[in-house]
Amino acid sequence: MKITNKMINKEVRLRGVLVRTICPKYSISKFKFCNFCLKNIIQKIPLTNKIVKKDLFIKRSDNSLLRCCLYTKKEQTSNPSTGLLWLHGGGYAIGIPEHDVMFIENFVLNTNTVVLAPDYTLSLQKPFPAALDDCYLALKYLLDNANDLNVNPNQLFVGGNSAGGGLTVALSLLARDKKEINIACTFPLYPMIDCNNTSTSYNNDAPVWNTYSNKLAWDLYLNSKERKNVSKYASPSLETDYSNLPPVFTYIGTIDPFYAETLTYINKLKEANIEVNYKEYEGCYHGFDIIGYNTKLGMDAYTYLLDCYLYAVKHYFKNNERK
Repeated sequence: MKITNKMINKEVRLRGVLVRTICPKYSISKFKFCNFCLKNIIQKIPLTNKIVKKDLFIKRSDNSLLRCCLYTKKEQTSNPSTGLLWLHGGGYAIGIPEHDVMFIENFVLNTNTVVLAPDYTLSLQKPFPAALDDCYLALKYLLDNANDLNVNPNQLFVGGNSAGGGLTVALSLLARDKKEINIACTFPLYPMIDCNNTSTSYNNDAPVWNTYSNKLAWDLYLNSKERKNVSKYASPSLETDYSNLPPVFTYIGTIDPFYAETLTYINKLKEANIEVNYKEYEGCYHGFDIIGYNTKLGMDAYTYLLDCYLYAVKHYFKNNERK
């Protein structure tokens, strides 16, 4: 799906054209450069003084440590908070929790929420299942330490954008199948969930993320150029049973490479009678809400997400009482 400039929504067109001109596609060296910038610049940007961030370190089975960022409101209430595991985007190859601070601040400032954001293993370091294992470990930590964190153990949400959205979907499948942790609700924004070409991920040259970048990212995550015997936890679109999954809230742009796979995912959920709340943005590319954060489109997306989140806080709980 070739994307012309006229196909891009006017509100985010100029920014999209600039991004596509500066970085028409990713390479391994660009992935590494992005990570260098994130760790040396973005990670050091201070938060609003209304939010407190604390680094936690969780021991993995091999005794290495998983860094997680815990975000709380500076003046917390005594009421138990919703526990949100937030998973950053970046094609499984880029990212740190801090670069999703706009999403995190939106939740923490406007709701009674504690956010745990793991600095999960990137594909440049180790392929699947390292990232998903880290996310499950962080989710388990959130449940096991609910009392100390002042989190309601029966209201654990998971969300993320792009690859973080893909990990959100994969984690919901894994948690359902392991039957150890009950997730109350998920927010997989424009999720990266299909390792195979779709009608919109094939021959797509949209800004920010396109076919070339997508293929490279999947090759790294799967540690293979082959698409045979891929786990459904790596590429959740391969799942055939969508029953007993938590409610889903999501949005996506219509020229995003992940548009088709997201629609397929939404339709499969509906067929399995899973509650879904979904919105699409005409002419918007991947990550338009981040690139155009201060446009009407970007602000609408953040408002929509917050409204969905507030609704979920009021309505969705899932028993996680320990026997």
